[in-house]
Amino acid sequence: METTRTEKWTLILALLGTVVSIGLGYYFFIAGLWIAFFISSLLHRWQMAAINNVNNENISPQKAFNRLYGRTLIKWGISLTLLVSALFVGIEFLIGIMVGLILRVLTYMGEAILINLRKGG
Repeated sequence: METTRTEKWTLILALLGTVVSIGLGYYFFIAGLWIAFFISSLLHRWQMAAINNVNNENISPQKAFNRLYGRTLIKWGISLTLLVSALFVGIEFLIGIMVGLILRVLTYMGEAILINLRKGG
């Protein structure tokens, strides 16, 4: 699977957050950000592999849906486990984990806004 534009922008946002956090001295935030960024990137690629393999495996739409939904539930479970685990480290680490988990969503929202602005509405 090749790197998409969204993944590149997500990486740029993570690097920007790292630079700002180093300047402010929030080192636990940086640790949480990169741990969650790495895990969420792997889980996102695993989730998208379920969609990409549908055409290759010639499976029914119901089985494809079940596979994607199952992987989504596993992804949510792992994300929730990360968040609960971060509570034991500290609030700075917890916020880093949260930001790392939602970076991709923020990137998608930014792209949607840009598409909307280009279309004039």
